[in-house]
Amino acid sequence: MISVSDLDYPNFFRVGFAAETTEVRKYALDKMERKKLHFVCANRVFREEVGFGSHDNTLLVLDREGHEHTIGPCSKENLARNLLDYLILRMQTLSDSTVR
Repeated sequence: MISVSDLDYPNFFRVGFAAETTEVRKYALDKMERKKLHFVCANRVFREEVGFGSHDNTLLVLDREGHEHTIGPCSKENLARNLLDYLILRMQTLSDSTVR
């Protein structure tokens, strides 16, 4: 199976997801680097108030340029909408040098 990091499509943005139990930011940044992602959306699992098994969730969105943005806590439906809105906005502002 081919990995996202093996794909070489110019002008495509690669977005990954990381569900972590500890050190969310650290492991998300590592995944972004290993997989050559432009963005990684991370959340902490196994928390009672958000995540798996709950109606609400929170995401930490990191990008190659060092920006961090937290979305939520909110319903998973709103989280998805807010994530798409944020990614579209960031993609429009990223420099051409980061797309590759």
